[in-house]
Amino acid sequence: GKMDGASDCDDRNEDEEHDESVFDWLPDEVLLLIFFFLPTRADLCRCAFICQRWKALSDDPSLLLEYITRTGCLDDDALAAIASKYKGMRSLNLANCVTITSTGLQAVADNCPRLNSFDLSVNSAASPTNREQGIAALLQQCRNLTHLTMDYYRHLHDDEYNTRLLKTIGQYGENLTHLSIREFAPLSALGGLYAGNCAKLRHLYLDSMHAWYNSRDELCDMMQFMPQLRTLSMDKCYIDDKIAAGIYNYCHNLVHLNISSSTITDKTMVGISTSLPLLEVLRVRCTPITDVGLQAVVTYCPNLTELDLLDCMKITDAGLYAISQYSSALRKLDIAFCKKITDNGLFLLCLCQNLEELNISSTQVSDEPVLLLLERCPALYYIKCRGCSRLSFHVRDHPNCVFE
Repeated sequence: GKMDGASDCDDRNEDEEHDESVFDWLPDEVLLLIFFFLPTRADLCRCAFICQRWKALSDDPSLLLEYITRTGCLDDDALAAIASKYKGMRSLNLANCVTITSTGLQAVADNCPRLNSFDLSVNSAASPTNREQGIAALLQQCRNLTHLTMDYYRHLHDDEYNTRLLKTIGQYGENLTHLSIREFAPLSALGGLYAGNCAKLRHLYLDSMHAWYNSRDELCDMMQFMPQLRTLSMDKCYIDDKIAAGIYNYCHNLVHLNISSSTITDKTMVGISTSLPLLEVLRVRCTPITDVGLQAVVTYCPNLTELDLLDCMKITDAGLYAISQYSSALRKLDIAFCKKITDNGLFLLCLCQNLEELNISSTQVSDEPVLLLLERCPALYYIKCRGCSRLSFHVRDHPNCVFE
């Protein structure tokens, strides 16, 4: 039989095992997600009494904001109350909170000096009017505010209002390093942004801001005031060679450039190759470039790690030859819908030993080059092959190939 001391020890161990819950093994992020799906705020308050850890998590300001935003009751008064209680907030997401005005934003500016990241995007056509003074207060009083997101304001159909907001950002955004204004307004409204006060900008996202003919000169002028840009994303801005010249002539420190869905030609690609030696990521999908422009870029931009050529219909095997010869650092390549690519071109990519991801969807390649790539490129773990009708089950069943 068991000794009495050993029996008592076993009993204590069993009690400790019973006390331990599966929730103790969950990271904070997972617990916060579970808390978010609780039906009422009262349920969340009850969780605060379970233990000190749950109390700290249930008192998280981001979770409280998620609750209030989800119920649609976040107004200036509620925002002011939250800002006064959580003065140490560093990140605040008010996306689609259209009832917030300058009054609520002023309360945040007064109470949260450590704020670093702020999202004030709009995902509906409801008009969030009267925000200019509040945004100015945030930029002036929150000196640590470096990340500002204000996407989708074009849905408001009020270009005059959007232009005033951009002027406010341009006037007071001297500390901003990241600015996202996707689908904000026509690019012609950017005139107020280059007041010379945004010289610290490193990352600028302007996707789906259409460039009209009369915005060309303004865009070129704007780039002169942003020589330190590292990231510029202008997907679906439909820019041309003249606007692109304003980019590569002034922004020589670019590392990430997205000018997809534009009318640029090989002239722009040659300009990029001679002016942007630090470039690592280039996205030029849905453009009329040819092998000539592609060869120029891969030859003189040796640091390229990602290249997006999706739906560049004029790219042929000659372009892939240039990639195989000069892009030894390439990790991601997208040549989906490049109908002129053949097996011969794909064979050449075996020389890209660092290739990790490849998209060959809707091309006319066959099994042999794909299987050889998987054999010869040790880092290649993902090949997207959707719409490749010539591929057999030998490729389709490979764990590294995706057909959905």
